Amino acid sequence: MPILARSETGITSTGNRSLLLGLVCLLALVLLALPLEATRDLLVVIALLVLIDRLAWRRLTAWVGLSVGLMITLVLLTDVADRAFEYFFARPLELKYDLFLLPALWDLIEDSSGTLAALVCTTTLLALILLFAFVFSKFVSRAASSLRLREMAVLAPVFLASYLVLIPGNFRSVALAQGIADAYDVANGDDQFERVLVAARQELLTLPDDLGRLRGQDFLFFFIESYGRLLWDDPGLRDDFLGRMRRYDEELKAAGYFTSSRFLESTTFAGASWIAHMSVMSGVECRNTVHWKRLLNSRVRPLPDYFRAQAYRTVSVMPAMDLNEWPEGDYFGFTQNIWAEQLAYVGPRYGWSPMPDQFVLLRFEQLSLVEDDTPVFAEISLTSSHAPFSQIPAFHTGPWQIDELENTLATRKPSRARSIWQNQSATNYATAVDYSLASVMQFLARRYKRDGVLLILGDHQASKAVHRVDSEALGHRFHVPLHIVTRDRSLHEDLLEAGFSDGLEPDEKMEPIPMSALKAFFLNLFHNPGVTL
Repeated sequence: MPILARSETGITSTGNRSLLLGLVCLLALVLLALPLEATRDLLVVIALLVLIDRLAWRRLTAWVGLSVGLMITLVLLTDVADRAFEYFFARPLELKYDLFLLPALWDLIEDSSGTLAALVCTTTLLALILLFAFVFSKFVSRAASSLRLREMAVLAPVFLASYLVLIPGNFRSVALAQGIADAYDVANGDDQFERVLVAARQELLTLPDDLGRLRGQDFLFFFIESYGRLLWDDPGLRDDFLGRMRRYDEELKAAGYFTSSRFLESTTFAGASWIAHMSVMSGVECRNTVHWKRLLNSRVRPLPDYFRAQAYRTVSVMPAMDLNEWPEGDYFGFTQNIWAEQLAYVGPRYGWSPMPDQFVLLRFEQLSLVEDDTPVFAEISLTSSHAPFSQIPAFHTGPWQIDELENTLATRKPSRARSIWQNQSATNYATAVDYSLASVMQFLARRYKRDGVLLILGDHQASKAVHRVDSEALGHRFHVPLHIVTRDRSLHEDLLEAGFSDGLEPDEKMEPIPMSALKAFFLNLFHNPGVTL
C-alpha cells in the first residue's frame, strides 16, 4: 500500500508517521525559507485544500495546488529580490515601481556579459519558477489529501489566529497581488505623481529664461558614474582621495580656473543613473523608472530647452546609448546626439562600460567644440567608473590623438571573465572613480580653451558591495559631490555666497542640495546675481 494511501478506516500507521514527518519538514521549510507572512498563507491554504478534498472536488484541488505552488514561488522570489534591493540599493522592493526595472536588468546582463548570458539567466530563472511551483503544488496537495478533517483540529488554532489576529494586509500573497495591481495602476498613470507634474508646470511661470549672466559661455555637465560621498566617509579611502583632489585643484587653478563644491542629494542609490539625470534636467524629483517615463511625455520644460531657446547647441553625449533613434528623448531638446554610433569606438568593452572616458571626451571635443564658436550646453555621461570597478582602462598621458590613445589602451586589455563581478572592493572602486576624475581634469586643464561653466558631479553612490562604512547610519546614503569649475570670478564669488565651498572639497557640514533644485538655482543665478539655495 502506498505510504499516503487511505483505507476505509483512515490513514495507515505508516502513513501517519510519514505524514507527521512530512508536515514537520514542511513547516520547518516554510518557517526557515519563507517570510512569516508567506508561512501563514501556506498554512491557511492547506486548510482550504483539506476542505476541498473532503468534498471530493479533486480536480479543483489540483488546480488550487498548482496556483498555491506558483504563489509561494513568487513570494520566495520577491523576498529574495527584497533582500537584494536592501543589500545593493539600501531600500526595500517596491513592486508597483520596480517591476518596470526588469528590462533594465536584462540590459545590464546583456551589456556586461553578452546576449547569450542574458538568455541563459532568463531561461534559468523561468525554469526554476516553474520547477518550484510544481514541487510546492505537489507537496501541498499531497499533504492536504492525506489529512482527515478531525486531524486538522491540531492546526485549527493556527488558522484561526491567522485570520482573526492578523489583518489581511499582512499576508504576503495579498501584498504580492496588491503590488501587481498597483503596478498596473501606475502604468496607466493612476498615482499621485500627476500632482507633482502639475506643480512643476506651474513653477515654469516663475523661472527666468534669459541666461544673460552667462554671456554666451558653455554650460557642460560631466556626470561621473557612481561618484559618491563614500570616498569621504571611508577612512581607508579618504586621505589618498583628498590628496588627489588637492592636486587636481592646483592643476585647475594653474589653468586659470576657480573651483567650488557642495554635496548633492541624489534620487537614486547604486544604480538607475537615468533617474538622477532626469531629476537634474527636469527639476522634478524623480525616484523611479515609471516617473522617468512620465516626465519624458510631460510638458515640464527641461533645462536643455532653455539653452536651445537662447541659440545654444544642446548636446547629449551618451556612450552607452546604442540606439539610432530615441523619439522619447526629444523631450530634452537636444540638437546633437553623440551616442555610440557617433563616437565610433571599435575597441573592447570594459565590463559594463562600453568605452573609456578619455575616448569619449576626445570625441566630444572633435564633434562639438571645434566646429564653430556657438555656445554649447552638454550632458556628458562618463561610464568607466561603473561597477564592478575591476575593468579600468590604462590612463593616457601622451598626445591628444585617437591613434595615440588606442596605443595606450592596448597596453591593458579588459578581461571578459565572469569573475569580474565577484569580490568588488572599495579600493578598486576608488581607483575607477579616480580614472574618470583624472580624465575630466586632464580635459579641462589641458584641452578645453573655451569659456564655460563646467559641472562635475556624481549620479549616485556605489552599491553596498563596496561600502565598508554604514552610509545610511551617517545619513549620507544619497549624497554625491558637485564641483563647479569656471574662469568667471564674479560667478565663482556668487557661488561661494550661495553656500558652496572654495575648492574641490565640499563643506561636510553643509546641508546637501536636492538634485531637482539645480535647474531652478542655475536659471535664477544666470539671470540675477545673489541667488541662494
